[in-house]
Amino acid sequence: MKLLILLVLSSLMLFAESDFSQKIERLSQTSQWLRLLHFKNNKSEIDDDRFFFSKDGKSDAKAELRASIEQLMVDKSDDENSTFCRYPARSYWILKNFPSLKKNYIYLNANV
Repeated sequence: MKLLILLVLSSLMLFAESDFSQKIERLSQTSQWLRLLHFKNNKSEIDDDRFFFSKDGKSDAKAELRASIEQLMVDKSDDENSTFCRYPARSYWILKNFPSLKKNYIYLNANV
């Protein structure tokens, strides 16, 4: 019985991860996300590496979305250098399009 429960839970986690990956794939190509990254002709017009969280963020919108989500979720600072303060539009867009992250974001940053 325990094995069956573990298999079901593992399957659900894999499905959720797959679903999340598909959502990232789809949303990383939306005009809103590409505008937030200042993309034109499949490349950002921003030349400052500090603008990107991913080393490939200048030319890979999907990698930048993944890295931005990760950074937003792990950043527990609450000053002007926090991810949310430095990238308010990007942060708002992510939390709007991934509502399940909002609960985690609030929880992670509630005790700062």
